[in-house]
Order: sequence, then structure tokens, then C-alpha cells
Amino acid sequence: MVYEPLKFVDTLGTQKHIVLFYEESVYAHMIAFRFIMNGLSRGEHGIYATEEDTEFIENEMANSGIDVKGFLRKKLLHIYQVPNPIDDPEGVLNGARKIKDGILADAKPPFRIVSRMVPESNTEEQIAAIIEIEHNDHITFNKLQGSLLCPHPVKRIETGKHGEWLVSLLQNHHTAIFAPRSGKGIAFNMR
Repeated sequence: MVYEPLKFVDTLGTQKHIVLFYEESVYAHMIAFRFIMNGLSRGEHGIYATEEDTEFIENEMANSGIDVKGFLRKKLLHIYQVPNPIDDPEGVLNGARKIKDGILADAKPPFRIVSRMVPESNTEEQIAAIIEIEHNDHITFNKLQGSLLCPHPVKRIETGKHGEWLVSLLQNHHTAIFAPRSGKGIAFNMR
């Protein structure tokens, strides 16, 4: 069954690995915040890990209707600014593992995570890192005890790598959301 993205997010339970392809960051935030809020309203921990400034994310969440201060006080909401795992001297997978260990340290399952480890997809190195991390996340996903939403902008993909990147990401997720513009798009389960 195919859904509109925001309505689809409302149907998601636990244990889903979701890829979100988007063009507009404002719409991606709407979808990601709804995903987090749906978990918070059920008493699940919500984790938002990004390269973006945490204060900016907190303000955007609050503007979208999330009681950020209340959920932070209850220790249900966790917002982290994370480093780029490509820069880790021990390699991209070790860098990603360290980030995951850090963001999960204060959370209790089940939880909902929104995270894009590699902030850009402009170079072949960045695309290769994204593919490697997403594949590793997917093959170890059963250990996660929660759901993971991976937002990826589609406008900034290195030319010539769109197909490989897209196919790889679809193969390494349970669910896909395509959100080109606010109020538009489709979402579906792949398995």
C-alpha cells in the first residue's frame, strides 16, 4: 500500500529501518519531527542526531508543536550534534559505531532515531561511506530495539552516482519515503 508521507509516518510501529529521500529540508523536518513525536507520545525515547546545531533543531521542534523542554526534562528526548564518521582515524564504520554508542548511551528501548551520519553526499568518498554505513546498520538492525529514520537530500548527490546510491539505500531499508515537496510524495514498505 502507498501512502502520503506524513500519514504514513503515523502508521509506523517499532523495528523499522526507514529511508527518507527529500528535496526541501523544511518538509524533511516535518516528517522527522512527526516520526519522533509519535514515539514520544507513546513514552518511547526520541533521538535526533545530526550535523545541524542542536539549538536550531530544538527551536524547529518546538515550532512544530513538540514540548521540547518537557521531553528533555523527562529524559525522553535526546538531541545530539554528531561528528562526521569519515573523519574518524579508525575508519568510517568505527566512527559510526562510536556515534551510535554515544547517542544510545542515555536512551532506553524502544526508541526512535533520526540520523544521517554523513552530512553531505557530494563526493564519491561520501557516497561510499553512506552506502557502507547504511548496509552495516541494516545487517545489524535486529539488535537496535527501535526504529531508525535516515533522511537523505536528493539534490546534492554527486552526478553519475544517483542510481547506485538510490538502489543501495533502497536495498538496505525496510521502508522508503519519497518527499519531493511539502505535502507531496509517497511512502511504502518494501518487505
